[in-house]
Amino acid sequence: MTEAELWDLIVEYNNIVLSTFALYLTLVSGFLVAAYLVGEKLTKWQTTIVTLGFVLSTALFTFATYGYGSRAIFLIGKTSELYRSGITMSYPALWAIIFILFVGVVASLKFMWDVRHPKTKSRF
Repeated sequence: MTEAELWDLIVEYNNIVLSTFALYLTLVSGFLVAAYLVGEKLTKWQTTIVTLGFVLSTALFTFATYGYGSRAIFLIGKTSELYRSGITMSYPALWAIIFILFVGVVASLKFMWDVRHPKTKSRF
């Protein structure tokens, strides 16, 4: 495989990571909008189904992001040092992305919880 073919694959894997991240953001946005608009009106079963679908889908996107990102990192290791950029995918960057995805899921679940279990306002 030539250097150009390697870089073509690396760019493609990085594009897939970005596309997966965009789909993840779409899913999170939809979950948050649904939680805000109808969260308190949902039954426990409806909430369970929506939340389970959300968690499983975001887990799939997170695993896909890790898989494609780690493949890009592997291929970057096969290229010559001369052409490597300082801003290409690396494991610290990939783990930061995975952490952001995880925090987004936890924050979204907390938002749904807060909508479903509102606190009463204190008079003080």
